[in-house]
Amino acid sequence: MSYPSRSSGRTYWVLVLVLLAIGFLAILSVGFLFLGLGLALIGLSPFRSKPQVFGPGLALVLGFLTGYALFAPWECTAMRGLGRTLESCQSLIGIEYTGSPVAPGLGFGAAFAVVAGVATWAVVSRQAGRDPR
Repeated sequence: MSYPSRSSGRTYWVLVLVLLAIGFLAILSVGFLFLGLGLALIGLSPFRSKPQVFGPGLALVLGFLTGYALFAPWECTAMRGLGRTLESCQSLIGIEYTGSPVAPGLGFGAAFAVVAGVATWAVVSRQAGRDPR
């Protein structure tokens, strides 16, 4: 079993701190993506030497964040007329929503997470089966 070296351990934690800092500074825009990744790396840190756990765990988080970022409403405009206000939102890939639904982002994020996690798990376990270690 190989353990991460001291220098790679320092680099890992510096990366985590940078992601958390960017996440806090930009929390009102895209910061939650960086914050989520930084928190995931903190949670996965005990498993860095176990690729069968670390790889799929990280892929789950990255898959969710990617799916959410692509399908959640990002840009919203409100139009007022005839005594009511209509809010229209657009996702990053151009899908338009009426109102400000978060459910499509959560649903697609979950789907992307499952696909990424299962695919990564399949690749990592196939490679672990070939390794003579």
